[in-house]
Amino acid sequence: MMKSKTILKIVFIFLFLSALSFLNIYLNLSESFEMPIMPFINDTANAFCQSKSGAALETSCNQLTQGNCGRTNCCVWTSNNKCKSGNANGPTFNTGPNGKTLPLDYYYFQGKCYGPNCPKA
Repeated sequence: MMKSKTILKIVFIFLFLSALSFLNIYLNLSESFEMPIMPFINDTANAFCQSKSGAALETSCNQLTQGNCGRTNCCVWTSNNKCKSGNANGPTFNTGPNGKTLPLDYYYFQGKCYGPNCPKA
């Protein structure tokens, strides 16, 4: 049974390639194709930040580890041990369900600690 399936596959491929040849359709796999011109983003951290904004960026930052959070230029690691979207000025979204600002002792942006209670090194 398995042998007959293999033979059928080979026959099908042969017939398919024969039909392409008969119809003068050539598969030139060595030809290159042109990609649309897009800005080249050199590093993955910038690509991560440029690919999202707003609430989508917040959701994406929330999923990062502490190490990856610190590599971006759009996320901060908070004293609550969470990665949130933000910059040197702090988290972008730092409010609770009631709309009040959540207290933070400190946060890290690209490895530098900001805030009144930064841990002593």
